[in-house]
Amino acid sequence: MHGAWLNVRINAGDIEDKAWVEAKLSAAQSIAARADALEQEVIGLVERHVG
Repeated sequence: MHGAWLNVRINAGDIEDKAWVEAKLSAAQSIAARADALEQEVIGLVERHVG
């Protein structure tokens, strides 16, 4: 997930429509944050079940 997020950020620098870029980066940041939260939730579930 983090590799994809970094790729989006890197490639966004080549796009001229800055308003569009900002909107897409904002959406991508939200997705990345949600993915991080889900990852932590999964890790917690595994830790509780395996001891």
